[in-house]
Amino acid sequence: MAFSTPSTENLARAGRIRVLASIGKELGAAENTDFFAKKSWVEKNRDVAQQFTNAIARAQAWMKAATDAQIAAALAPHFPGLLPDITVDVIKRYRGTGAPILSETPEISRTGLAKLQEVMIIGGVLDPSKTVPYEAIVAAESAVEAQRTALPK
Repeated sequence: MAFSTPSTENLARAGRIRVLASIGKELGAAENTDFFAKKSWVEKNRDVAQQFTNAIARAQAWMKAATDAQIAAALAPHFPGLLPDITVDVIKRYRGTGAPILSETPEISRTGLAKLQEVMIIGGVLDPSKTVPYEAIVAAESAVEAQRTALPK
């Protein structure tokens, strides 16, 4: 049975469950958090779209360099009532899987998008005949530009 975090950590600490596997590790890289905008909006608001992508790139770089405790402290205001040590343990578990659970770049990979669509098909959310080609929905140039200009050298 799958549980969401931090419920998993709370149940494990109470001795009610034992974590056997990481869904993220077993699944592999899948683009599960993506941001969408109409092409017409992006064309009219190119600067805003790029600034947003730059902010994502900087946040990902910060997370890569930050300690588990620093990340937990940054997340704490968004999870009131959650004990800080639980958040630290969750971050440690995510990082300790050896799988690409936390994205380190705003780039959406072809394989990750294919995996997302595969999961959506298996879950009955996407009809197999309605998969979308990478080029039709990914504006890779924004992510490339963010990697080139928004990150410290």
